[in-house]
Amino acid sequence: MSTVDYGGTLRERGPFCEFINKAQTRSSLSDKEIAEFLQIDDAYYWRIKKGQRRPNRDLVIALGFVFQLELTEMEHLLELGGYRSLIALTNLG
Repeated sequence: MSTVDYGGTLRERGPFCEFINKAQTRSSLSDKEIAEFLQIDDAYYWRIKKGQRRPNRDLVIALGFVFQLELTEMEHLLELGGYRSLIALTNLG
């Protein structure tokens, strides 16, 4: 998992950025289209893709919707971003 510093940036480009770039390639969406959907600045999205900014958990989830990820892919993206799962595991026993 990529490490995160307190300034809100990923210290290394790593798996989170690679995942986003692959998902964007599959989607055929431009940076501008994705930024518009997320209601963020194009430059901010570019910084996220390059590992210069760490998106908050809600933005990571929104990225999953933009890329039409399956639940398992969404869970993986959250994990790569350093966030907790969408599904709370409880002990039912």
